[in-house]
Amino acid sequence: RTEVTNLEYGAFVADTNYIADVERDGKAGTGWNQQSQKLDSGPQYNWQNRGWTPYDDSHPVVNVTWNDAQRFCNWLPQKEKARYRLPTEAEWEYACRAGTETLYWSGDDPSKLTQIANVGDAAAQERFAGLRSSLVKTSDGFIFTAPVGSFLANPWGLYDMHGNVAEFVADIYNANA
Repeated sequence: RTEVTNLEYGAFVADTNYIADVERDGKAGTGWNQQSQKLDSGPQYNWQNRGWTPYDDSHPVVNVTWNDAQRFCNWLPQKEKARYRLPTEAEWEYACRAGTETLYWSGDDPSKLTQIANVGDAAAQERFAGLRSSLVKTSDGFIFTAPVGSFLANPWGLYDMHGNVAEFVADIYNANA
């Protein structure tokens, strides 16, 4: 119903001693550099350190790879006695739209997205000069991530389908397929 939280991912890490790809291979994660006041990449950024606050157990996990997400999905059935997997791109879009035929499950007006999602908005435009001007002109109240479930669920009870962080899917979208 929501994105995977830091608390949930942390339980997986603690239970399995899993080391995320970004930490294991030394590749750079992405985070907020407080000193330069810019998004940055480097080995200091991982799922536990994003460089911005507030960020607690209720926020969605970031700086994980598709492989990390797959490992989490393989572990979760041990705890929840149910089958889990990443959705296909088509399944994700179907769930996101929740039976609607509009651009967003809330309608076609992007200015209403800030009522249902944490998206690139007026607050982000103000904070990050140079962002493209097509961002939503209203504000959702969050610069970076928001605690999962902070906005309305879509008609099928799913949260954060239009914003907050990007989701992984099991396959790749191909417009020509």
